[in-house]
Amino acid sequence: ELTDGTAPADGLAVSANGSGRVRLEAAAATGSVILGAGVASGTGDLTILAGADIEQSAGVNLSTTGAGSIDLEATSGDFTMSASARIESVDGDIRIVSGDAVSDRMVIGDIVASNANVSLETAGSLLDAGDADAEVSAVGLRIDAGKGVGLLSGNSLSAAVDAFETSVTNLSVWVHGSDGINIAESN
Repeated sequence: ELTDGTAPADGLAVSANGSGRVRLEAAAATGSVILGAGVASGTGDLTILAGADIEQSAGVNLSTTGAGSIDLEATSGDFTMSASARIESVDGDIRIVSGDAVSDRMVIGDIVASNANVSLETAGSLLDAGDADAEVSAVGLRIDAGKGVGLLSGNSLSAAVDAFETSVTNLSVWVHGSDGINIAESN
């Protein structure tokens, strides 16, 4: 588990100033990453890989500015964000992948790519963590889900995006757009 540590108490477990890149990996098949504090890079890329699950606790932020991208992958398990957790980039794309079985889940809090795109891929369901605001704010949003999108307790996935593309193998997609949604053709 990544925690804030003792000094300074800034809510960050890892911080790379400037264009420094951050890569955290729990490579074992059962290895999980629990984010109990934030991870930040000035303008560099941020990558977190886990053999099993990734969990982002309440109030924890993952962020990079400039052209830095964010890549998160929970290879054989769940990707779970608290409703108050946040992932944020400015000009870099955000990609989140979870699971290798239809029972795996991706539960998201707030994801913001100010001038870039977000890609969410899961073998199972993509769900809203349960808050009332837009879960995804980006130029474009791509969703590839094996089981369904926004189906938890009648809570649709909310998005503020210019373009939306989706592919769902089973069940259905339930997405709400704050200003309407433009649907892009998926091949």
